[in-house]
Amino acid sequence: MNSHIQRYFFIEYEDLKQIKFRKLEKVCDKIFVLIKDEIESVPFKLVKQIQNLGKNARWIAVSSKSSFAVGHSMAFLMGQMHEKEDSEIEFAILSNKEEYDNLVDFINFEGRSCMRVKTKKKKEGKDTINMSHFQNDIQNKKDIFDSQIEHGNSEVDHKMISKTAKNTIKRLIDSGNRPSELSLLKNYILTNNSGKGVADYIELIIEHLEELNEIEINKDEVIYNF
Repeated sequence: MNSHIQRYFFIEYEDLKQIKFRKLEKVCDKIFVLIKDEIESVPFKLVKQIQNLGKNARWIAVSSKSSFAVGHSMAFLMGQMHEKEDSEIEFAILSNKEEYDNLVDFINFEGRSCMRVKTKKKKEGKDTINMSHFQNDIQNKKDIFDSQIEHGNSEVDHKMISKTAKNTIKRLIDSGNRPSELSLLKNYILTNNSGKGVADYIELIIEHLEELNEIEINKDEVIYNF
């Protein structure tokens, strides 16, 4: 049974531009982006990433005439969604603005789990989401994945993914090599690991390295945390 928590994210467009969207995808089911109507164009790469969520992504146009318009629209939208959506669905506002805390408290008081998720500044690249909010959720997803592979014929493949990731970290540290682009890192992994299935699971190996917090992907750039 899928024990994944359903979560709706509410975010201002200016904040969305500053984060790594791949991390956000891992912990949200729907996203509502509030964007000022004066903005006439959105970066193609961001649009392409948002499209991964399909109908689960909504753009909400907000009047730019008032400096309070976005905050008021956020409160109205969340109140509206609270009235119509199942109470088990969690709401989250991605923002470093403390003024949203009253709204978060109100939604919680009304009986729905709600949180404000902060981002952390990085020395290089975009901000990163504070994933400590979602450790239980991420573990649940991992447990689901583990139970699925135990009932199939892919248990060895899962072990291979973990083993390949660890071997890659060791080789990178020992050699001092740091492939700067994602494509170069993938080639490095394939070149130095000849086990069966490595090519088929290269994306999962990269994701596993990210989950271990050994690397971060910013567009096509690889940032190493070791």
